Amino acid sequence: MAVAESPAKMPPPATAGLEARSARLQTGRAPAKQRSARLYFTPEVDIFLLREVLAVDPFEDSTRWVAIVRNLWAVLLKNTIMTMHCGVSEKLKTAVLVKVGLNGAGENEKEEENYDDEGEMPLPQPPQTMLKSKRHEDLHLQFFEKRLQLEQGAKGRDTELEKERLALEREGLAVEDGRITLEHDRLALDKEVFLQKKREWEDTQDEKRGKRLARQRERQHERDLYLRQQDALIDLVKSVAENIKNY
Repeated sequence: MAVAESPAKMPPPATAGLEARSARLQTGRAPAKQRSARLYFTPEVDIFLLREVLAVDPFEDSTRWVAIVRNLWAVLLKNTIMTMHCGVSEKLKTAVLVKVGLNGAGENEKEEENYDDEGEMPLPQPPQTMLKSKRHEDLHLQFFEKRLQLEQGAKGRDTELEKERLALEREGLAVEDGRITLEHDRLALDKEVFLQKKREWEDTQDEKRGKRLARQRERQHERDLYLRQQDALIDLVKSVAENIKNY
């Protein structure tokens, strides 16, 4: 009795990435993993969305256009702080959605998930990285505690050296003449070692501060790029709305 051969495993198609993007456009939502990861600025998602909007004619493929518009407004409402300042109003949104048939026979419907109880757009929340955290406060306190400890240690050694100098003067020995005791040498050496450690520690803190400022500048650059892309998307939607009104 012949045994049926098991079908060979086919390699994954080369269009897997395109199919995932197509599914994302059809549903109007990103996969759960991508949504949970989008806690900060992701310009590549908005660049892809902008290209898709420019490549689609709403009068030829209304279904795909509806998915893109939904995704576009999800981005505008949830991931930018410029929405409230660029005149992106409910009327503009309704004009675009009515033209592509999303709201039926021109009814002015609201998507409840995008509005609060009073019917207004929710104010965007600041990024989590801008909020003070317990860890940040602890590191801040540790920095100043360490610095205070080093300064107090140096002052304590200065006090011991001064006591030794006064004791030598009482005995009639002048430190300037080179008649310095072994104890004085030991204290002076300890102070120099301690000050060297303090200088090394301060250099380390300066290096960390430089890296932190570099990261902040990089995040600021990403933020500016993201906002410029959002402005481009908003201008695109406004131009589409104007064309719809004139149609």
